[in-house]
Amino acid sequence: MIFAGMMAVGFAIDAALGWPKALFAVLKHPVVWLGALISALEGRLNEGPPSRRRAMGGLTVILVLNAALIPALLLQLALPEGLAWVILGGVLAWPLLAVRSMHDHVAAVAKPLARGDLFAARQAVAMIVGRDPQKLGQAGVARAALESLAENSSDGIVAPLFWGVIGGLPGIAAYKAINTMDSMIGHRNDRYEDFGKAAARLDDLVNLVPARLTGLLFALASGRPARAIRVMRRDARQHRSPNAGWPEAAMAGALPVRLSGPRVYGDVIADEPWVNGAAPDPDAHALKRGLALYRRTMLLTALLLILLALPWPLDRYSVGQPVLHQPGDAGDVGLGRAALESGLGQPLGGALQYDIPGAHCHAAQELGDVIEHTLVAIIAQHVRRQRHIIAIGQRIRANRLLHRHAHPRRPPVGRQVRDDLGLETQHALHRLCEETIRPGRERHILGEAVTAGAEDHPHPRQRRDHLRDQLGAAAIGQAEIDDRHTGAVDVEMATRREQAIGATNPRAAAQAEQAHGIAGEAAVFDHEHRHAQQRPCGTGARQVGLPIRVGHSDPPSGTKVRIAGCP
Repeated sequence: MIFAGMMAVGFAIDAALGWPKALFAVLKHPVVWLGALISALEGRLNEGPPSRRRAMGGLTVILVLNAALIPALLLQLALPEGLAWVILGGVLAWPLLAVRSMHDHVAAVAKPLARGDLFAARQAVAMIVGRDPQKLGQAGVARAALESLAENSSDGIVAPLFWGVIGGLPGIAAYKAINTMDSMIGHRNDRYEDFGKAAARLDDLVNLVPARLTGLLFALASGRPARAIRVMRRDARQHRSPNAGWPEAAMAGALPVRLSGPRVYGDVIADEPWVNGAAPDPDAHALKRGLALYRRTMLLTALLLILLALPWPLDRYSVGQPVLHQPGDAGDVGLGRAALESGLGQPLGGALQYDIPGAHCHAAQELGDVIEHTLVAIIAQHVRRQRHIIAIGQRIRANRLLHRHAHPRRPPVGRQVRDDLGLETQHALHRLCEETIRPGRERHILGEAVTAGAEDHPHPRQRRDHLRDQLGAAAIGQAEIDDRHTGAVDVEMATRREQAIGATNPRAAAQAEQAHGIAGEAAVFDHEHRHAQQRPCGTGARQVGLPIRVGHSDPPSGTKVRIAGCP
């Protein structure tokens, strides 16, 4: 998770500092900027029939999303690499979190409520809820504060972190834009029912996972996860919101208190079902317990971010569990895969199986040698494929040249070219059958022959050398079989060339010899390359430099490719 470290830095800064009033007085806040843009668009576009309002609402969502996404993406691309990328990215993500602000606003309700100052508690709770606080008693104020704490823990902290870990600065900025649009225009009333529909549906979608994750974090941090999860599973879907019910139900089960229920918005009474209805109403003490649960949940969230930000090792080999090649697999994966698995698994597994000094260093060195050898093999395979394709074309062109000189009045595209192409196709199919459709029994025997005797060598390096020699011998034997087949095809092509030229056209014979020499270059290279690449180390092999040639261009002179493992 490459963005988890960035989000952890932003989380830590916001938990320690919040958003200072002095900074707000100078810069305001990104949410304020987004709110101003949403208000301006709503004032201009929210008019006309319902269909037009829905369309303009969708356009507003697109414009606001782009206004948040594009600057965030440009800022992320402009960040320097390394540790500065994480720290500066975390500073930029800091304003989009509300860890300290959420705690401070709810604590401002809890303090006067604990003193019995209901008037001050109502004023404080009016800052975080939309219902009329003057009609709330002590239980109603505590309930409203706990519901706001639970819901905004998801909307203001967990969900921004979730999308920030996934998408970095663009992810967290896009989420805040969607959530701000929902809070401003996602209401069900005459003014926003149609215009805010797109924003409300999109907000429901992006909060689907974070809301449930917040409920799970509340349950785990409560010390009574079974009870909290039971209430969450039972009552969350009864909530008016498809997402807010999950963290609220988890908090209601953890404290335990009852939340939600009937409420008044303006002159409208909303008769909503209770969450954890059998529990008592919350009071000032329950609100303090809710703040303590919030702090534990934030600590758990911080630990989760740190775990996601840690550089997990890529080495999947565990001590005491060597990775050895199984002979029975050779019938399925073929000679090349068996060689790779034997060459890769044996040295690493052998080094980690025994408690020898420097085992991990030895495994790292062996892994480097295997990677180098594998890269050379990949490059060589690519070169061989390119040269083989070039050789086919050159041989066909050479035979067309011979045909033109032997039969100047006959079109060159005729039976001769078709026969040449058919012969090349037959040769290619034969090679395909040899490489991919060879009977599994022969491959199984080959795997047994390669691994036979490996257990007689107790030391991992000796066992690795034995397997390498056996693989090299098997590869040379296979290369000799391929060379014999290629030689047979070349002999047949040479015979047809002599028959086509005859003895009466010396000029055509000279040109044909030149063309045949060009066409045979790939076969010579293929033969030498296979013997140089596949000869086992420890059997008299020498280091060979192979020029890399793809197409018709050669590298500068002196370019070499070292065969890994050879002295």
